[in-house]
Amino acid sequence: MIDSIDRTILRELQRDGRQTNRELSQRAGLSANATGVRVKRLVENGYITGIHARLNQQALGRPIETILEMRLARGAVSSDASEFFLNDPRVVEAWQITGRTDYIVRVAAESTSDLHDLLQELTSRRGLATDVVTSLVLERIWAQ
Repeated sequence: MIDSIDRTILRELQRDGRQTNRELSQRAGLSANATGVRVKRLVENGYITGIHARLNQQALGRPIETILEMRLARGAVSSDASEFFLNDPRVVEAWQITGRTDYIVRVAAESTSDLHDLLQELTSRRGLATDVVTSLVLERIWAQ
């Protein structure tokens, strides 16, 4: 069970996973040692599964950010779609979901031509997807 101090630690790490233990302890109102013990416990108990870098896709040459909603094509296998998502560098995140679509995929492409190539790969060449709805991200409001 986690308490309000643990929640503060989690919120702070989510906000900035690179802050020092000293900074984190000041924000949590604990000693650095006590904070370190709590962070270790939060990791061991599975509340923290990793600290990751949030990449600036535009700076990396992929300014076209889109959200794809897609259905798995008839006869396609979900493990093949998962493998594609894991191995294509344009795919930033992917979720298999319930509802009208089977997947939501966040993509960062170099250009509209690059995005078109990705869509062709998913639909025509590999036959993984059908009923793809592509939404261009205009502005990122908030992200973890």
